Amino acid sequence: MVGRTPLLVLSFFLAVLRIELGISHGCREERKALIDFKRGLHDPSDRLSS
Repeated sequence: MVGRTPLLVLSFFLAVLRIELGISHGCREERKALIDFKRGLHDPSDRLSS
């Protein structure tokens, strides 16, 4: 079992890293979509500036 411990730790680390990268990529895509949506709105009173 001692020989498996580094492999399990490495596997866990890689799984967490993959999840984190997937989440950050999804957030960037969502942010871009919201900015594109906001740019498409007509706001003559500039209430959506913030």
